[in-house]
Amino acid sequence: MDNLWTYTSLVLVAWGTVNLLARNPRIAQLGIETHLLYITYRTQRLNKLIREIAERKQFLLRVIGNLGVTLGVGLTLFTGYFLTANLIRLYNKSTIAVLLTPVLPGITISLRETPYLLISVAITLLLHEISHAIFAWSEGIPIKNAGLFLAVLIPGAFVEIDDEKFSDARDLSKLRVLSSGPIANLATAIVCIILLSNFLLVLSPLYKTDPSGILIVDITGGGPAEKSGLTIGDVIYEVNGRKTETLAQFSMEMSKISPGDTVEMMTSIGRVRVKTVTGGARAIIGVVLSEYYSPKMGFLENRFGRQIPYHLLTVVFWTYSIGLSTAMFNMLPIYPFDGDQFLKVIAERIAGKRAAGIRRVCSAVFLGLMLANVMFSFIRIGLVTI
Repeated sequence: MDNLWTYTSLVLVAWGTVNLLARNPRIAQLGIETHLLYITYRTQRLNKLIREIAERKQFLLRVIGNLGVTLGVGLTLFTGYFLTANLIRLYNKSTIAVLLTPVLPGITISLRETPYLLISVAITLLLHEISHAIFAWSEGIPIKNAGLFLAVLIPGAFVEIDDEKFSDARDLSKLRVLSSGPIANLATAIVCIILLSNFLLVLSPLYKTDPSGILIVDITGGGPAEKSGLTIGDVIYEVNGRKTETLAQFSMEMSKISPGDTVEMMTSIGRVRVKTVTGGARAIIGVVLSEYYSPKMGFLENRFGRQIPYHLLTVVFWTYSIGLSTAMFNMLPIYPFDGDQFLKVIAERIAGKRAAGIRRVCSAVFLGLMLANVMFSFIRIGLVTI
């Protein structure tokens, strides 16, 4: 919670500062524009960099683009199959059904997870848009503008493709450009899976890979732990004289304690006594925990340094989730997704004047599938906050 308010405060201060500065004509000439709900920064330097990359790697990008078109078709078909099969599972109340809920910070996403979500959305949008821009330049389609934006609390990037040149381009060039964004997000998700699978190896240069305690990553305001002096970034090593190096050990020791009992904990701030409260049928102390990996470097042995592995793991997890979801659903033939424009190119080549009708039917069918999955997920579990 503290992290969220810190992030929000910084964004609001930056927002106000940029809005004030942008009123200065000299600052406005730099490409900064302010609007009611968003701020944009247009830069030709980013556009130039993207163009240079596209021109240097044109052959490689063509090869990747051809593969991307095939993967784009595969993503559309797979996502359509997934939504159909999952809807049947939800209707039959199958235990293996995937529950699909909209991402709503503060409602379906807890405030504690929101900063990680926003960072992951920014990474996803940045890679998605830059990929579109690189492939557009490689196909000879100019980019009018490129830049960064801040929409309320969500940072990201944008590119403006020359629509006239895009319309005149070959169909295969259009398909390469349209599929490049979702494919970049799919590649990001794959990289994140590799990082998650080898997370301890990633940590190993700076942190020991065996957990040696329980790290407090969030704390209930006014709860037992906070009243006892514990705070975010502290580490619990023992509960009632027994070591708790893993979450499983901590959970086992807490299961022996009745609500209302006082427990003695050895922590990074010394020995602490905490009076538990009722949490269902169990005793709780009002904390969110993660396993603690001790730093190899002394400068990381502080509240911030101890939390880096947890923050990194959470950002990678959310980037995987958002990246995969974007790759799958953005290739659906639903307006205004990339998949709709992708279908338009193919339908106009095959069906001619009937292309518009085909797009409308596909958009209605796939949008109905998405909404039906969300509706049945809501019926199944209601609004659950992650």
